[in-house]
Amino acid sequence: EIDIFGVPSVTFAQDGRVIKLSNAMPEATIWYRLSTSESQNGVQYADSLLLSADCTVFAWATRDGYNASDTTSIAFNADSVTVATPVIVNDGAKVGISTTTENAVIRYTLDGTAPTAQSSLYTDSITVDYNCTVRAIAMRRNWFDSEVASLVVDWIATGDVAINYDGRYFSL
Repeated sequence: EIDIFGVPSVTFAQDGRVIKLSNAMPEATIWYRLSTSESQNGVQYADSLLLSADCTVFAWATRDGYNASDTTSIAFNADSVTVATPVIVNDGAKVGISTTTENAVIRYTLDGTAPTAQSSLYTDSITVDYNCTVRAIAMRRNWFDSEVASLVVDWIATGDVAINYDGRYFSL
């Protein structure tokens, strides 16, 4: 049965941690409540919601002279919007870094400090011919950053030949 005097249900659009609510009826007021809230009362929706922990968003819409919409919901899982930890691979004098999260960028340091959004942007293999600690983080807009990955690169010079030890293997 269609309620011709009712407000349509609220729809959700998700971009990582950001949830946007909308309603097809002009002048409808959208209300929402998070499952983590102690209150059963709704909060009037004004702008995108930036979520930081697992929860369910419940939403409904009202308009004077109309029946309120049904309550709709979307479950938010923080793990599903956390960027995968980078993998750092030492291949002789080149170090490669990758992540399995699409559209993520990787930032890295070679001095052992924790990488930030201002650290060097990884675009291709890095030539490393000295002792250092490579640390990398993967980031994506509106997602939680990955854990920081780390790899110690040890070079042992022996005459004209450099031997690289990555903690498991020696290579020339």
